[in-house]
Amino acid sequence: MKILYLVFNVHEVFIVQLDENFQVKIPKQIIKLLKLKAGDKLILEVHDNVVLLKKTFDINKWREKVSQLVGAWKDHPLIKEFGTAAKAIKWLRGHENIC
Repeated sequence: MKILYLVFNVHEVFIVQLDENFQVKIPKQIIKLLKLKAGDKLILEVHDNVVLLKKTFDINKWREKVSQLVGAWKDHPLIKEFGTAAKAIKWLRGHENIC
């Protein structure tokens, strides 16, 4: 049976073993660190003799979170005073020494 070495953050090395179905169990430390859940999709990249495991980025979840923020700043006093975030930021950058 082949043994695979998973290197994580270059500081930790985990040894995992292929089972008879050519599957590996991801160590709990990695599951917690990457906040993995059952059903998550992962990317496996192969470079020479190295297999790199990456968590995929779910663009739909990101869009959902961003859509919840749309308009959240419209009631902020700076936006009310300057009209747009760009104008408020420009003004703030000109007054960095007041903070």
